[in-house]
Amino acid sequence: MERYTQNRAHLLQKYIVVALETLLLIYGFRLGLWLLGDNAIMVWSQAEQGPILLALMVFAWIGVGSNINHYHYEAILQIKYLLKTTLINLAISSVVLMILNYYYPQAFPTLALMFYTGAFAATGVRLLLGYAYRHRRSFFSLVGEDYKVMIVGVGETADELNKFFSQAKGSQVFNFLGNENGESVNEQEAVRMIRERKEELKHVCLSQGVSEIYYTLPLHTSDVIEEMADFADNNYIHFKIAHDFDLLSKHKDISVAFFNHTPIISLRRDPLASWFNRVLKRSFDLFFATLVCLFVMPFVFLIVGTAIRINSKGPILFLQKRSGRKNRNFTCFKFRTMYVQKESADTPYKQATKNDPRITKVGAFLRKTNLDEFPQFINVLLGHMSVVGPRPHPPKLNDQYIPLIKKYPFRYFITPGITGHAQVNGFRGETKDPVEMEKRIEFDSWYIQNWSLGLDIKIIFQTIFKMSTGDKNAY
Repeated sequence: MERYTQNRAHLLQKYIVVALETLLLIYGFRLGLWLLGDNAIMVWSQAEQGPILLALMVFAWIGVGSNINHYHYEAILQIKYLLKTTLINLAISSVVLMILNYYYPQAFPTLALMFYTGAFAATGVRLLLGYAYRHRRSFFSLVGEDYKVMIVGVGETADELNKFFSQAKGSQVFNFLGNENGESVNEQEAVRMIRERKEELKHVCLSQGVSEIYYTLPLHTSDVIEEMADFADNNYIHFKIAHDFDLLSKHKDISVAFFNHTPIISLRRDPLASWFNRVLKRSFDLFFATLVCLFVMPFVFLIVGTAIRINSKGPILFLQKRSGRKNRNFTCFKFRTMYVQKESADTPYKQATKNDPRITKVGAFLRKTNLDEFPQFINVLLGHMSVVGPRPHPPKLNDQYIPLIKKYPFRYFITPGITGHAQVNGFRGETKDPVEMEKRIEFDSWYIQNWSLGLDIKIIFQTIFKMSTGDKNAY
């Protein structure tokens, strides 16, 4: 079982479960009424107090559940916890039913069957959700998400982690040190070995496709920790420290979770490492992009496409390879804003500059208003991009800056976006000086470590405002 500190994700999860159970109770009531037959349906539909009684039972169930932690996150993680709170809720709600029976005896048989049908339907779905959550590693492995874990360390903490992940379905565990030639390795020897075999550890992580590293060695090996953390960030691996986290209280950006009784420390906040947050962000992306593609895109394509064709010869859309999540290339769609250029694989990448002669008159307007990015909502639906995230750069631009800027690849830890935190803060367009690119990376890194759905919505509104007023850096 994973026990996490209460946070905003758990609070939102609680609200979603409450809404889901409310809907299940209502539809369960309808199912119970259907089971009683046509005569009961006719009698109930004529009862003026019927909707009021149903509403009272829904409020009773939700109200009691909220007070006995029926919607606490552990009620999803543990079947025993859920069944315990469900039985308590049923007992107290049954008392409410008895009280209603005293005042409305004619409605009691129908109301009771409807309520218990709804309650059992809600509980059944909650059990299915709990099963899916506990086995989510197996699920994500089926859809291509790897969960290979590397444990670097020895002793009780390393053994506990090894036991924990070995029991988790869908996880594959590697213990880099553990026992050497069948003999136990002490902590001092392990520290010496890890200093000598850092490159071997990196090779194993890359060759095996490791997605998480858990470091359990002493914290005085700060040089190793920093090097491995940089290596992990640059290769899209989550690096975490499993140790006495009181010693790290001076670090302001750490996050702490618990696997059983083992404290797990991340050196930075990583909201999108949570499956719940990833599902939430992806759901919002699909919802928003679908609305745009259905109700806005047809008009934009008609007007902008006509203007592009009248202004210059060539295709309406410009297709370009961009770097996506984990630096994997994808085809990015944009409205064409430049005259058609003859390029080859050896042609050096050149950023658009102010008064660039390659840009058409229509293209200049599209760039100024961000309308050239509209076709990327198709990339969002395809899963290549998000609505909000670090802007995807061309691979040639990445090759130029990766050697110059520390942790440059970190911006590709998540799916890139149509707009982003750096862009709405003025860091978009041409980067003449590496310092400008460093600032863009800082904003992108801050976004990755502070993501929330509210932040995405805020950036979208900021983008719309900049589209209406124009951006001096857009050319």
